[in-house]
Amino acid sequence: MTLATNFERSLDALMSTMRDDEERDYTYLHPSEIGNCPRVNWYKTMGVTPLSPHSPIKMRIFSNGHFVHFRYQLYLRDAGLLARDRVAAIEQQSVKIGLSESERMVVSGQTGRTYMYGPSEWIWLASEPDGDGPKVGGMRLPHQVKACDLKVDDEMWMVEVPLVDMEHHLGGHADAVVRTPDGAAVVDFKGTNEYSFGYLFWDETRQDEYERRYPDKHFAVCHICGATMGRWKDLAEHLKAEHREYVAIDSKHRIQLNAYMWMLNLDTGLLVHENKNSQLLICEPVPRDETLVTQIKADAKELWDAILSEEIPERPYKSRRDFPCPYCDFASQCWS
Repeated sequence: MTLATNFERSLDALMSTMRDDEERDYTYLHPSEIGNCPRVNWYKTMGVTPLSPHSPIKMRIFSNGHFVHFRYQLYLRDAGLLARDRVAAIEQQSVKIGLSESERMVVSGQTGRTYMYGPSEWIWLASEPDGDGPKVGGMRLPHQVKACDLKVDDEMWMVEVPLVDMEHHLGGHADAVVRTPDGAAVVDFKGTNEYSFGYLFWDETRQDEYERRYPDKHFAVCHICGATMGRWKDLAEHLKAEHREYVAIDSKHRIQLNAYMWMLNLDTGLLVHENKNSQLLICEPVPRDETLVTQIKADAKELWDAILSEEIPERPYKSRRDFPCPYCDFASQCWS
């Protein structure tokens, strides 16, 4: 075996032992996943193990996404956009979310918001010790303490903001909260490949306006205006420069951001897509939709009732070939 082959196999072997959600607690529902297929959420909460484990490539995709989040959290901090909150009071309590009860550090912020951190969660402190600390990509790594070591008057950067709604059995984290001229807004980051980037500018209800029915998978022609690209990487820049008004927010992302806004009592969300091929950026506001928030609450209740009754929800797709079924970890169980 060559050195290169052994190197690749060693890394793949590591990734094969990992799961993206292995540290995620599925004894309750997650706002970031509430817009997904209800059967997937049911399987996860019921503790069902997928028959199709993630490949090393898929695990590297997930890992890259986590580092996109971290990088943009540092960008926001250094650009002066990241929000802060100061600890007004802190108390350790036993909190029941969904099926599990655990200890949480219940932090009351001076903004009026309450945060329920796990005692061992790491918090970015806005007050940093004197001296030059370690850096990554020219940016100083955050000074962090565990939630159990927080003190009154500590100032926290608003990253990985905990979200809890016990009534609807929801718990999770928002990527960041930022300051805007109109007040605070919650942000979610997405790393998007070249193919999916074109679909940010595609809306099924507006297909009659397009020169082509779907985005060109070869990136040679603009599906909106029909313009021909000189290079494949020109298409993303063309879409952003010429057709910004055609950006469409995916329904799952709209649900996710509205769940965050409701749980944080905010009126504005920002969806940030970075093209993983070119690092081109698209930032789109997502306004709060009270009708959608009401539906999210109803869907969470319906799903939780199905979990308690151990009755799997109806399958929302007609065929195993329908998207996203071919890419689902639970497809084998679901369609057997």
